[in-house]
Amino acid sequence: IQRYGIDPLSPFNLLYTFGRQTMFNGNLYRPHHAILAEIGRGQGDLKDLAAHIMTTSPDVTVSTSLGPWVNRRGIFDRHTRNDVFRDAKLASAQRWGMSPKGQHIELGIAEQNLFLLLGAAGLAPAMNGARVLPVGTVYDPFVNRGLDALIYACYQDARFLLVSTPSGLTLAPEGGQHQSVNTPLIGMAADRLASFEPAYVDELAILLRHAFDFMQRPDGSAVWLRLSTRGLEQKVRALDADAVIAGAHWVVPPGTGARIALAYQGPVAPEAEAAFEVL
Repeated sequence: IQRYGIDPLSPFNLLYTFGRQTMFNGNLYRPHHAILAEIGRGQGDLKDLAAHIMTTSPDVTVSTSLGPWVNRRGIFDRHTRNDVFRDAKLASAQRWGMSPKGQHIELGIAEQNLFLLLGAAGLAPAMNGARVLPVGTVYDPFVNRGLDALIYACYQDARFLLVSTPSGLTLAPEGGQHQSVNTPLIGMAADRLASFEPAYVDELAILLRHAFDFMQRPDGSAVWLRLSTRGLEQKVRALDADAVIAGAHWVVPPGTGARIALAYQGPVAPEAEAAFEVL
């Protein structure tokens, strides 16, 4: 924060827009890493925001799509350490060099530690006068492994962004061990934790911007985004951002005399839309 010369307690201007090249790969869904990687460039209006983000993950940094962010912002260590893979001349897309300037904290397979760290970092403004925007990624069903620490962090009003992926029943890339149907209930029931499960990247862009803003509000809270690795054809459309943030928006507005409404969330969108066409 100090090397950017900015007020550590200043709220950030989040009224930015993301270039579409960061959201699309052809017409297919690009997950949160594309947007976060763009923030990680630290260019223009995103400079202050990028300087205050701290990411962490329990041994799933690459598979939860934090790789581009880590390559740009570095891994934190109290001492400067070389990238052991490069020193050994091993091919790797990742840069694992560490230094006190790094903004990613790499954890072992310990979800309890993940939520303890998110809770502590999420209380930073009140504890040490510096604003930190913690972002933690984890496989969705493994949220349960650290549930006590997550709930107590929320009770203490810690502010952080939790990103769990994959989510839902439709995901195959990581197999059945990395799917869950009970975590949505945790997000619905937990106090001081706003939970969302977007289907498309335009919804995600709105919610990610909202999350970084909501984490800083006096009346805000922590935010949880349940995401997917499923490839979805993207839509070119104008969305009502307020409706997305409120929790639902019409994909197809109801016509006169409509008797049925189909509601869905997350990556089952194609099946819901196909059912609509049949009806």
